[in-house]
Amino acid sequence: MNYNKFIIAITVCGTAAVSCSKSEMGNHTAGSTIPVNIITSIETHTRATGTSFDDGDILGLYAFRHLDNEAESMMGVRQFENTKLTVINGIPKTDAPLYFPKYEENTDFYMYYPYNETPIDQGSTYQWMPSYNDQSSDAAFLASDKMAAKVLDVEKSPAPIHFQFKRLMCKIAFELTAGEGFTDEQVEKAEVLLKNIKNSCALNLLTLEMESISTPVDIIPHGTFSYDNWTWTISGVEAIIPPQKMEAGTNMFFISLGDKKFRGTIPEDIVFEAGKTYTFTVTLNRAINGDEISIMPEINDWTDGGTFIGDVIEIDDPDDDISYVTDYDGNEYNVVTIGTQKWLGSNLRTTHLNDGTAISNFTNQTDWDACESSEEPAWCYYNNDPEKEEKYGILYNWFAATQDNICPEGWHVPTREEWDVLVQFLGENGGTKLKATSGWYDIDGFTDPSYQGTDEYGFTAIPCGNRNGGNGVGFERIDQYCEWWSQNQDPVYSYSGTVYYLYSKYTDIKNIAHWKEFGHAIRCIKDN
Repeated sequence: MNYNKFIIAITVCGTAAVSCSKSEMGNHTAGSTIPVNIITSIETHTRATGTSFDDGDILGLYAFRHLDNEAESMMGVRQFENTKLTVINGIPKTDAPLYFPKYEENTDFYMYYPYNETPIDQGSTYQWMPSYNDQSSDAAFLASDKMAAKVLDVEKSPAPIHFQFKRLMCKIAFELTAGEGFTDEQVEKAEVLLKNIKNSCALNLLTLEMESISTPVDIIPHGTFSYDNWTWTISGVEAIIPPQKMEAGTNMFFISLGDKKFRGTIPEDIVFEAGKTYTFTVTLNRAINGDEISIMPEINDWTDGGTFIGDVIEIDDPDDDISYVTDYDGNEYNVVTIGTQKWLGSNLRTTHLNDGTAISNFTNQTDWDACESSEEPAWCYYNNDPEKEEKYGILYNWFAATQDNICPEGWHVPTREEWDVLVQFLGENGGTKLKATSGWYDIDGFTDPSYQGTDEYGFTAIPCGNRNGGNGVGFERIDQYCEWWSQNQDPVYSYSGTVYYLYSKYTDIKNIAHWKEFGHAIRCIKDN
C-alpha cells in the first residue's frame, strides 16, 4: 500500500536553535545534554485538506529506551510521556525544551496526530484517539484525519530524524449526478448521512494501525454539494472513517433530497483500507415505481489515484420493501417483518402527532395524574431524563396512544387483535424471541442469561419501564418490564386500556388492563 508521508525532522543540536552550525555538529558527544528541536516539511499532499499541518494542530510524542524487541521496549520506562507538541508558524513546539535521555543506548520514537491528553495505560500499546461523529465543521474534519509514525533505534546524532507519517484512516466521498426527474440545482441541495459506521477506535503504536472498538453510529459528513463544470458531477461531501469491514446488506448511507430519502445498501462485503478514498458515484432517478439510486463505488488510493471499480447498485424503495421510517420529529426507525406484519424496530420517540400538533409533556406527577380526568394526551421521558430517550423511547398515556396520527404516516398503534396475531405467529417462547439480548433484570436487581432474549426478528424489546398514574407512584420497573399500549379499551374495565408486556423472568407475551393515565411505550405497526 502507498502511504502519504509527512516528513518531520528532529534536529539534534548543542543549542535550542532550529538550525545547527557546522561547529556545533562537530562538537557533539554521546553523554552531553542535547536538546531536541523539531521542524516539519511536507513531501506529498497528505492532509484531508491543505498541504501542511495547520497552526494550532497538536501532536503527541513518546520515546522509549531501545531494545531488540520493540514490544518490550514499549513496556519499559517512557522517556517522553505523551509529550504535547503544538504547531506554531508551521513548527511543532513544546512548552519546554526536549532533551535526549542521557543513557548510552539508542532511543525509539513514536509520534501521532491528533493529540489525546490521556496517555497509554501502563503495559499497553494503545493510544486512545478522539473521534468525531459530526464532521461538518472544518476542525472536526481535519482532526478526523489520524496519522502516526515511528522511528526506532535512533542514535544520538545531529542528523535529523525523519518521521514518515502513515495515514491511518480512509475517506468516503460522494459524487452525485442528476438523473431522470431531477435537476442539477435540486441535487445540489442533497444531504448525506453515513450509517452503521464504527468510529471510535484506538491507535496501536506498535503496529501503527487503528483498531475499531465501537458499536455502529451515524456520521455527519463534511462539506456541501456543488456542481463541477470540469467533471460534470455534483461533489464536495466527504467523511473520514477508520478502516473496517462493511457487511453485505448493510445500509451504509442515506441521501435526503427534499421529502425523499434514498438508502445505499451494500450488496457485498466491502473492506475499507487505510489510506484509500472510496468514492460513491450516485445517480438519482425519480422512477415510476419509486425513487431509485444507481451507485458505482470507485475506490481511489488517497495518494496515487489507483482505482477499483465496483458493481452498479440499483436501489428503490417501494412501500412493500421499506427498511426504515421517519416520524414528524425526524427520528428514524428500522422496519422489521414478523410473519405478515411490519413493525417499528424500536419504541416510538415522537413528541408530535404526524400533522405537527404538539403532544403535552408533563414532568410533574400531579399534572400527569390529572390526565385521568382531562383525558389530555401526554408524553414523558422515563424519570424525566432526556438521556434515556434514545435507548428506551418515550412513555405515553393511553389518550396519546389512541390518537389516530401519533405514529408516522402509514402506521398506527396496534389493536388487541394485531397483538394477538403477533403472539400466535411467534408461538412458544414468543417473548424471548422479541427481547433484546441484554439489559434484562428481575425486580430484585439481579440478571441472568435466562432473562435475556434472542431478538430473532430485530424487534429488540428493551425493558423501558412505565409511569404509574393515578396514585402518585411515578416511574418504576425500568430494566425489568417492557409494556406497550394497544389502542383498545379494556373490555371489562372502561377506565383502563389493554397493555401487552414482557418481564425478564417470563418467556411469553402477556396482556393486562392498566389505567389510561399510566405511561407506557408505543410500538407502531404498518397499515395494511
